[in-house]
Amino acid sequence: MAPHRLRRLIPASVALTTVCAALPTSSAYAADTPPTPHLDSIERSLRETSPGLEGSVWQRTNGNRLDAPGDDPAGWLLQTPGCWGDPACKDRAGSRRLLDKMTRNIADAKRTVDISSLAPFPNGGFEDAIVAGLKASVAAGHSPRVRILVGAAPLYHLNVIPSRYRDELLGKLGSAAGKVTLNVASMTTSKTSFSWNHSKLLVVDGTTAVTGGINGWKDDYLDTTHPVSDVDMALTGPAARSAGKYLDTLWDWTCQNSSNPAKVWLATSNGASCMPSLEKEEDSTPAAPAGDVPVLAVGGLGVGIKESDPSSGYHPELPTAPDTKCTVGLHDNTNADRDYDTVNPEETALRSLIASARSHVEISQQDMNATCWPLPRYDIRTYDTLAAKLAAGVKVRIVVGDPANRGAVGSGGYSQIKSLDEISDTLRKRLVARTGDNEKASRAMCSNLQLASFRSSDSPTWADGKPYALHHKLVSVDDSAFYIGSKNLYPAWLQDFGYIVESPSAAKQLKTELLDPEWKYSQGAASTPAGCSGNGAG
Repeated sequence: MAPHRLRRLIPASVALTTVCAALPTSSAYAADTPPTPHLDSIERSLRETSPGLEGSVWQRTNGNRLDAPGDDPAGWLLQTPGCWGDPACKDRAGSRRLLDKMTRNIADAKRTVDISSLAPFPNGGFEDAIVAGLKASVAAGHSPRVRILVGAAPLYHLNVIPSRYRDELLGKLGSAAGKVTLNVASMTTSKTSFSWNHSKLLVVDGTTAVTGGINGWKDDYLDTTHPVSDVDMALTGPAARSAGKYLDTLWDWTCQNSSNPAKVWLATSNGASCMPSLEKEEDSTPAAPAGDVPVLAVGGLGVGIKESDPSSGYHPELPTAPDTKCTVGLHDNTNADRDYDTVNPEETALRSLIASARSHVEISQQDMNATCWPLPRYDIRTYDTLAAKLAAGVKVRIVVGDPANRGAVGSGGYSQIKSLDEISDTLRKRLVARTGDNEKASRAMCSNLQLASFRSSDSPTWADGKPYALHHKLVSVDDSAFYIGSKNLYPAWLQDFGYIVESPSAAKQLKTELLDPEWKYSQGAASTPAGCSGNGAG
């Protein structure tokens, strides 16, 4: 902030001394804290959109530490499979680190373990990591309360049965089972709006958290010759408590609806009742600081949990576009529903993060466009924000999953487009709508856009011939701030969660460990928009 000019030097200095003496000591600390323009901008947007959800769905905290081992400063970044440059993926160091981190965090549990994912339940090596951690916690003399929540798509996940998974876990825990109190649930908040949990969280004691895009599915991530490339992050500090309170919000709904089999299937152990709160009951005790990293935890409630934030005065002018619908489809929550916006602050947060960029935006995503029909094709405001950045000379790099992964409607594949042209053509349309000039739109795209499908080696496919599947939900801006979580940039009305971190040092680690190797290999699959030459922006 620019210094103020003192007009009346002596009286002003006396007044300033008096005021400063009355300020709390935290103000002096704040003056020494590095500026956070990106988080500040996002927080302002959330206070406008969803003020009533602060503390339950979103929360900004200081005093966090990215949770890396002492000998690996970038070890907070957990990538699968972690075999850059090797199409045979013989050494999956990233997957091993993730499983080891899961076990170690759970082993440290003194009171609670909170896990969420998309159905099916964690299996294979993921389940083994959970069991090993719980056994270690019990061996250390603790009796942890454990919640495992998965989102279930109607019909598709009919075989995901919580009681069966509970029994399986108890059997694997053996003698430790009696010391572990389990809640295991699958939930669907709205069948007609395709809404269920999609967050991927491991929160232990409200002090450590792992989150991102990784589902605990052995067949997709571990026991395969073509593993999904994905990323989580680990932290410790007050933002972990924020994640626990978000899960409390989901479990509160789950427990309220546990007697309705159309919405919730619940299984418990040791005669336990449904546990709606693990972290909110601890909220009277301030979360202990663990470092100096500012973090904005932000989630969404999808459809069916809460209709709107009644305290919000948000009144947006919602843009329209004729190509977002493929047929007569569902009500468009993404592009045409102010109330939906107020209970899904993560969507506002991601648009605001992109809007805060001044020099460059790097996006690594499963996809930018949804499965149309039944969902709207794209998020107009996200594309408009990207178009505005391109028009302003901001460099934009987008890497998405190889369209060769395109499968059936919904969960049938790891891509929802037939060609990268679907992304570049949409960007061009939004640029033309913004500038009113085809030539200006072309110049902006040719000068500032890089677009590619994902590769993790020089080979165009894995060694087994399968295309690379990408499941990142990652946005990074200006080598300063980034989002890692479960929320996709394409329309999806699920319950999701992630962290926005503002830390140039952490952003540099992200660039070195993920974004740079990703582009090293993916640029060979870059798409050149119509009318351009080369691979877009340099």
